[in-house]
Amino acid sequence: MAYNNFTFSLDEIRDTAKHNRLLSLEIEPTLRCNYKCPYCYVGNNAVPDNELSFEELCDVIDQAHKLGARKIVILGGEPLIYPEIFTLIDFINSYEMNCELFSNGALLSADKAHKLFERKVNLVLKLNSFNPDVQANLTGDATALEKSLKAIENARQAGYPAPDARLAISTIISNSNINEMEQLWRYTRDNGFLPYFEMITPQGGANANNWLLPEPDKIKEVFELLSTVDREYGHHWTPRPPLVGDRCMRHLYSCLVTSTGKVFPCVGIDEAVGNVRETPLKNIIHDSEIIQDLRCYADKIKGPCRSCELHSECFGCRGAAYQLTGDWLASDPLCWKHDVSGSAIDFLPVDAGRFIPHQFPVRMIDTLDEIGEKSAVASIRVSPSIPFTGKNGQLADSVFMEMIAQTMAANDGFLRGAPCDGVIIGVNNYSVHAGAHVGDELKISIRKEVKFGNWGIVKGYVRKDDVLIAEGEIKVWKD
Repeated sequence: MAYNNFTFSLDEIRDTAKHNRLLSLEIEPTLRCNYKCPYCYVGNNAVPDNELSFEELCDVIDQAHKLGARKIVILGGEPLIYPEIFTLIDFINSYEMNCELFSNGALLSADKAHKLFERKVNLVLKLNSFNPDVQANLTGDATALEKSLKAIENARQAGYPAPDARLAISTIISNSNINEMEQLWRYTRDNGFLPYFEMITPQGGANANNWLLPEPDKIKEVFELLSTVDREYGHHWTPRPPLVGDRCMRHLYSCLVTSTGKVFPCVGIDEAVGNVRETPLKNIIHDSEIIQDLRCYADKIKGPCRSCELHSECFGCRGAAYQLTGDWLASDPLCWKHDVSGSAIDFLPVDAGRFIPHQFPVRMIDTLDEIGEKSAVASIRVSPSIPFTGKNGQLADSVFMEMIAQTMAANDGFLRGAPCDGVIIGVNNYSVHAGAHVGDELKISIRKEVKFGNWGIVKGYVRKDDVLIAEGEIKVWKD
């Protein structure tokens, strides 16, 4: 492996996933940043006014330690902007956990580099190009290359790299710097640094700047080139997205706590599955539908990834899969090992009829549009063929509950990859606020409130043009 000092063994990872524990936790002490990278997953430099306090950060680190975490990864924003960063690192070290810090390096003075080194922090510094214009374009700072090289030199003068204080170079693969990959890789290896080269996840700023994103065949060429180059340095690995020389398995043993306490399954799956201000981290991990699906990845993955020869040890990028398809269990559309031009991968919205047992005319939804943490959204244009309409074309009030139930069925069928049988057992708190007629376009949203075995309670809403038409709870049983 290219940088296995930053990863865990497969056995450790699988055992952690099986027992709902952690090996690492990623945290954002602050989203404040002095750069404006066009590919940033945050998407802008807006900083929320309710970021976690120091005490709250310490509490979540304590919770992670009790769940088995051996490493805390500090992200941002820019961590060196956080005023109590060294006190926070000292707290992490008091638990004898490793600390890994990602920084753009612009604020890494000689003194700060020394403080990080003496605390044995594994440091990851940004260097995307040796071309000043390219580095400036990828950071929003005209002097970014000078600052990056100075940060690396300050780190070296402080003692990096060392066996207990690693230094890695973080590089994104974009259309702007793709021709520099070999030069950057050799620079990293020749200086004893660890390469952290990765594909851009299509989210946040990258969605607004898609000129950054190379085509999969170009990325494949880079991965294969660097695999060949790395053999000269004694490293042998199989090219696979999204990390050069390694595989991303964080969804099996880690999660991200944002600066406001939201918990994401990983940086790329920016769907909140809970908030540590409201729920203990242990409960969030145990109860999250997304996290549990990801930890059973090998059994639940869909599309061509399922039949890939690397299926048992490669996961593509779960973030890319989610951002591009809306499905955290989809095959990675950016992987070059399969053709995504056909119908092998589903991209939401999809025809709901593929995932529910209902057929026309009793089918009450057209498309499944979104899935989320215990939630889903579906749509329908009310057809005159629906039998539950009056002479004036108005839908019967009872139809809305069936729409909610079918949205639930479509969500479960989509996640399973095939329709599943179910039945409404009871209805509660059902209210109809307005009518709907033939030709109307309706949105149905559901939220899974309670689950016990094959039984569950689902809350649903039906809207027309954002106006609430009906709402209620259904008790369901599913096979």
